[in-house]
Amino acid sequence: MMKLLLSSLLLTTLCGCLCWSVSLDTLAVIQSPDVSVMEGEMVNITCCWTEKIERVTVRWLKNGTIIKKQIWQNKTQGSLKKDANDCLRLIFPNITRNDSGRYICRVFVDIPIQVDRNGTGTLVTVVALESTDYDSDDHNVDDAVLPEVYIYLVRCLPILFLVTPLCCLFFYLRTKAQKNTPGLTRSNPRSVQRREEDEDEG
Repeated sequence: MMKLLLSSLLLTTLCGCLCWSVSLDTLAVIQSPDVSVMEGEMVNITCCWTEKIERVTVRWLKNGTIIKKQIWQNKTQGSLKKDANDCLRLIFPNITRNDSGRYICRVFVDIPIQVDRNGTGTLVTVVALESTDYDSDDHNVDDAVLPEVYIYLVRCLPILFLVTPLCCLFFYLRTKAQKNTPGLTRSNPRSVQRREEDEDEG
């Protein structure tokens, strides 16, 4: 009886291990697609796996360096986040340009056997605000203003050609008129007064 009990226990354990091993061989890790976002936005990267597992350790790598470790269990414990589709998330509440890079989710399973799988990776590209808003506005202003300035200068040239000779003619006529003024008006007031006195005496 004891031998039969031990045999059935051993068979059950062996069958369980074989079933788990077949299941873990098909384990695949799925990540969010590549994303391009503006600086300051909120970004979520998901890491999901295809098999039902009791306990999973997830390590997030950025450009090959581990930046975060998360543990997922089939039963919710404490502050561990469990997604309905057996997923964990890496959350950026206020993403910056320094967060740009490729993020890989590495899933570790250690019960009943040790297995680890890497996701395909998610490339996060963060675009700076000033490079899109201000630079494009500046280029648009420059492109719009320069042609208008050239057109204005070209339109003003004929007016300048007409006004310049008229001004020269005006100054020439004025100078000539001053030269032709009678000598009396240009005489010294004293000499005029003496001439009047001489006429009175005579």
